[in-house]
Amino acid sequence: MGTIHKGDLGKEIASRLKGSNAQGDEALNAVIEAIEEAVAKGDTVNITGFGKFGKRSVKARTAPARFGSSQRKTVPAHKRVYFKPGAVLRKEADAEWYAQAMNRAKNFVSGVIRDSSN
Repeated sequence: MGTIHKGDLGKEIASRLKGSNAQGDEALNAVIEAIEEAVAKGDTVNITGFGKFGKRSVKARTAPARFGSSQRKTVPAHKRVYFKPGAVLRKEADAEWYAQAMNRAKNFVSGVIRDSSN
């Protein structure tokens, strides 16, 4: 496991589309710009299976002025960009946990069915 950077994604896109690295970078930049523009307008971008990008409002609140300080400061209301991963991405990101959870659910259901048939 490692970190994949934007240039690496561009190369991967180029490889999958059988194009040049410049074409891969151009395609990636186009997708990123489209998402940025839509979210900036207040739209939600939903890529089925991958996730959802959007913007939400955050209420004004008070917070410590400094760590460990008793002084408080007001943080004004603002907008925040969010990303919520889709089901497929969540499943892929934690495939081992998902498999264990599915086994636990299957065992639970089997036990309930066995108990109810007695």
